Amino acid sequence: QYITVADWRKFDIQELLKSSAMLVTDYSSVFFDMVYMKKPVIFYQFDEEKYRKYQYDEGYFDYHNTSFGNSYKRNFEVDQNFIDEHKATFKYWDVNNSRRVYEAIQNMERK
Repeated sequence: QYITVADWRKFDIQELLKSSAMLVTDYSSVFFDMVYMKKPVIFYQFDEEKYRKYQYDEGYFDYHNTSFGNSYKRNFEVDQNFIDEHKATFKYWDVNNSRRVYEAIQNMERK
């Protein structure tokens, strides 16, 4: 089986993100988690006009002009444009995020 439609009551989202090869999503910010792991994403926004009219206006993130959601144009692979945008979006790409958050909280308490 290549595609699983995962029900949140039966699947752990963290495990799905780690085990998935790519993500198809509409407007969910969960795509940032996949992109952070340098995994391809496809934005499928079939209802964009209605969504923008009745739900949310366009925000800071431009879904149309990003290399993150265009993996279908790259044979579902991460290319140099993706890597360049990844570097510009994420200041850090390592295993120290928890440590940085902890230290930031500690510094806030001292002030």
